[in-house]
Amino acid sequence: MVPSADAARQIGEIPVEAEALIAAQWPGALTIVVARTETSRPWQLGGDGETIGLRVPARPFALELMAITGPLAATSANISGEGTPETVESIEELFGEDVRLYVDGGELSGSPSDVISFVGDIRKLR
Repeated sequence: MVPSADAARQIGEIPVEAEALIAAQWPGALTIVVARTETSRPWQLGGDGETIGLRVPARPFALELMAITGPLAATSANISGEGTPETVESIEELFGEDVRLYVDGGELSGSPSDVISFVGDIRKLR
């Protein structure tokens, strides 16, 4: 997660084809997959090490947190293929001690983000 499109440009190579989509849907439920910049290439985030998924969330709590921390490595708060719990208590029940820190940013709602890859052929992944 990043706090802004400008922050995304520092850690991901945003192609011109993505700019209109970013302008229309960030902050919001859009994740773009792009090549990493030299800044983010050394980060151990899993995956292939060459690409990064970027999203500017619409939740004020997340944006306020990133104003302090900068970009955050985050994943969905669910098990792949299952629904997303709506409260931190539900998430804690699901993951237990496998997660080091839970932050209660309020009740979750909405649908998962669309994921569009701009690596190679542009395609929607989810």
